[in-house]
Amino acid sequence: MQTNRQIIYVFLFQVIICFIGAAFNQLWTLRVGSTEHEYLQLEDTELDENSDFIHAIIRESLIRFGTWMLLFA
Repeated sequence: MQTNRQIIYVFLFQVIICFIGAAFNQLWTLRVGSTEHEYLQLEDTELDENSDFIHAIIRESLIRFGTWMLLFA
């Protein structure tokens, strides 16, 4: 019983850490951009007038969150 509770705590801590990492990664990418780091092969964050900025941010944030989950798993 105690082991199950501790596993849940570890998983919740991992989710929180991954969320924080994804948020700071997104902020860094928006601030620095992808033009200075060609070796990372990041997509250009420039959006045309037809794109919805909020949906693009949410999509990129989910991708970054998934990446952090894979790294810490």
